[in-house]
Amino acid sequence: VGKTIQITESFRLLRVLKASPQTTVFQASDPQSGREVVIKLLSPPGAIASEASQQRFIRFAETLQAAGIQGMPRILDHGFQPDSSAFLVMEPVPGEGLDTLAGVRPTRTIPILAQVVATLQAAAKQGLAHHNLSPDNIQVAAGDAACLLGIGSAAFLAEADGSGMLGHSPEADRYA
Repeated sequence: VGKTIQITESFRLLRVLKASPQTTVFQASDPQSGREVVIKLLSPPGAIASEASQQRFIRFAETLQAAGIQGMPRILDHGFQPDSSAFLVMEPVPGEGLDTLAGVRPTRTIPILAQVVATLQAAAKQGLAHHNLSPDNIQVAAGDAACLLGIGSAAFLAEADGSGMLGHSPEADRYA
């Protein structure tokens, strides 16, 4: 379906940034380029990822990589590990989560949310949907530039709960 590599043989994993039952996000370094990267590892819901999950993930990653949507992390690489878990290699996004800005004045928050809407519209024009939108998946950098994180999960993990619904997760449901 897609290329297969063992990420621990290709990258130096430095620390876990975020973890949930089926996703782990690592700060890592790329020994070939010497640059820092972020790797999102998605574990299949069963023993092995279905062909449909793999195809959906590849379409999502390739479309996002080609589109280069402002307000989403730049995809540097993607593929699968031998155990059929999927991965995205992305440029790091500096800043803090929108969830840490509770109590911030609306004159600051509304422009940030307008950027999020513009990013979602740009993704929709490419045929992409986020399906994992929550405050902790919105990174706010210097100058209040917003970036949507949490990408790729819905494309790969749609069958995780048996519903077949993209983005049907307890985290996303809390903010739906």
